[in-house]
Amino acid sequence: MQAQEGDAKGAIETISAIGIKFSRVKLRKAFVLSGLARTLAERGNLAAAAIASREAMKLVSPRSGGPEKDATLVSIVGPLTDARNVEAALQYATAIRSASDRAYALTWIASSQARQGDRPAALATLRQALAIAGSLRSRHKRDEALGFIVRPQAEAGDIEAAVRTTELITDSLSRARAYREIAVVQAKSGDVAGALQTSRGIHHDSEKDDALAHIAAKQAERGDIAGALQTTTLIRTDGPSASALGQVAAMQARSGDAPGALTWASMQTSPLVKASALLGVAEGMMQGQESE
Repeated sequence: MQAQEGDAKGAIETISAIGIKFSRVKLRKAFVLSGLARTLAERGNLAAAAIASREAMKLVSPRSGGPEKDATLVSIVGPLTDARNVEAALQYATAIRSASDRAYALTWIASSQARQGDRPAALATLRQALAIAGSLRSRHKRDEALGFIVRPQAEAGDIEAAVRTTELITDSLSRARAYREIAVVQAKSGDVAGALQTSRGIHHDSEKDDALAHIAAKQAERGDIAGALQTTTLIRTDGPSASALGQVAAMQARSGDAPGALTWASMQTSPLVKASALLGVAEGMMQGQESE
């Protein structure tokens, strides 16, 4: 509550006042502090996030081990990277004993590095994560770790590497999800043609449809309503289709072409898709009026 109300200092002091007789309580306290640090970082209060992260780090003994410590270290790594303390985050990631958890923490760091514009550092961190993932004996854990790596690779702009990593995933559904992640990143970056090309390699209907819905929304956001509507015709299931067409309709109506959006929205045969599209038209009209 204190953090939600903007009292970062009070929230840190409240958590710090909790007694720590037992090691498990100590780790739990560190976990809560790291969660607070992440919330503060997401809200842009990087100074307070750094303080909360340091308080969490003080509670993790170098001599302790096991899954609880690894989980706590992973939870600390995220806020540290969000607070742009990558050096400390890498140190804590190295201390994680579980290889799969360590690979996950490294992908978290790499994703933050990519968002901050440090592409070379992100790719270097991802190479570490990829080496760890490749060493995992469990096929399930290896696939999971590889799946975590794909999105940061794409966010760092190395689509070819992301595709290579995806092809290493043995489980077909996990591989489809990884391809969806690549397509979504491409669409968000404005590479609609690349995203559509990637979506063609997704051989799982729900994952492919979700990717196409993201692509259509991005096309509409860029003003390409015709292209967005064309993309939605490739969607096979009602849920993603309803979501995509609702967004397209809202953007078209918001731009001033409510009659055009209403025309095609009224022609939808699926009750769910039609309702979503019509609601999108109404939403877009209201937003258009508010912006005038």
